[in-house]
Amino acid sequence: MIAGITLDASHNLTETGIDVTERNFNAYETDLCEIRSKSEQRIRTDKLFKTYNNIQLKILPLIYKGKKKAYIVTGSKKNWHGCFWK
Repeated sequence: MIAGITLDASHNLTETGIDVTERNFNAYETDLCEIRSKSEQRIRTDKLFKTYNNIQLKILPLIYKGKKKAYIVTGSKKNWHGCFWK
């Protein structure tokens, strides 16, 4: 990893921390990357997923109570705005 961004619980951008110290992924981060990679591969090969021009798929990997999942949301490639809630 080449940079990390941290937010406090309020998600106040003035309290954002940026760490640019290069390091290897920890086990949790490695699992999240693996979930994302497998999800990308499945999207490309599984006929369940259909892609459209100007639509971008966003993969949100998650590990909750030991279960690995990926949520996929869509957004415009031109004016994509993302919101994240705790």
